[in-house]
Amino acid sequence: METLSIETKLSVLMKLLEIQIDELERKATIERNLFQWTTSLLLAVFGVVIALADKTAALSQAFPIKILSTIVVSAPAVLSIVWIFRRSRGSVSNTAAIEQIQDLLGVFDEKRYGAHAPYPRRWEGTLASSHAKRKTPYYYTAVIMIMAACVILAIWVVL
Repeated sequence: METLSIETKLSVLMKLLEIQIDELERKATIERNLFQWTTSLLLAVFGVVIALADKTAALSQAFPIKILSTIVVSAPAVLSIVWIFRRSRGSVSNTAAIEQIQDLLGVFDEKRYGAHAPYPRRWEGTLASSHAKRKTPYYYTAVIMIMAACVILAIWVVL
């Protein structure tokens, strides 16, 4: 079996690096979109609850409607939170792959690149661990939970 040339190996590594970075960005975009869609939905439902405030006083089935409304608001909020955390956890494997490719490319090794390596040595091996500690999913969760609680409270107080 023929061994690959240095140029071919570099080309393969660069393509793999590009794929992992694109996947990492795609997952971050999905997280952000889930957050935006969920908060928009919650805001719209809150508006509907406020708009219907005067019109629901005569409903004979108010309690079941409140229960159903609470479920309709809670389910998408909880599912969005779960999906956001799944995407976040899944992206850690992408960062680990990026670190491995960076190591193979020697981007932290001053000997390979002359006077200065492309990245400082202190960054080596920190991408996956720092990505696993990101706070963004927790911020998204806090905002979604607060908004959902406000909408549910409005459902029970206003309707």
